[in-house]
Amino acid sequence: MTEGYLWTEQFPEAKRVITKGNNQSMELHEPTLKGFWSESDNGEPSFFIINEAIISKLCILGEDVEPCFEGAQITKVQFSFEPSFQQKILNMMEQVKEMQEEEGGTDSVEEVKEPENE
Repeated sequence: MTEGYLWTEQFPEAKRVITKGNNQSMELHEPTLKGFWSESDNGEPSFFIINEAIISKLCILGEDVEPCFEGAQITKVQFSFEPSFQQKILNMMEQVKEMQEEEGGTDSVEEVKEPENE
């Protein structure tokens, strides 16, 4: 996953990417690529599993162009937290703060505040 910006006022055709989604392609910066080949049942390499990499190029494909990998798409993402998830995060932050205080470490965890929904 990555974050990008589209200038939809300057390029009105880019609005379609946000409203409908769009196929995409990318290139990875090879020196930062960390992963391994998985093996099939006969011991032959089957596919490459990428654990970490920097995306060096990102391309919005044409409407009728299939991506190399199924599901390689640009979509509008919205995150929201359920109240129970918020409470779990708050509890974990409190536990970390308590552990630091018990161990006499420096208090690098600031006051626990309610997370904001965006």
